[in-house]
Amino acid sequence: MTKQCKACGKAFQSHPKVPTQTYCSSPKCQRERRRRWLEEKRQVDADYQGNEPQKIEQWRNDHPDR
Repeated sequence: MTKQCKACGKAFQSHPKVPTQTYCSSPKCQRERRRRWLEEKRQVDADYQGNEPQKIEQWRNDHPDR
């Protein structure tokens, strides 16, 4: 089935096993898909909001050279 990508607007052929696919497979569009998911997750999930600063701090402690 041909659909229109939510990120770039181009037509793409959705994967037969993923009928709800709304983004094409280009890396740029997949990055946008993940960015939008994360933005929504931060807004609606209180647990995620509370844990995110701790996870960032833990990562920084585990990777001091970066």
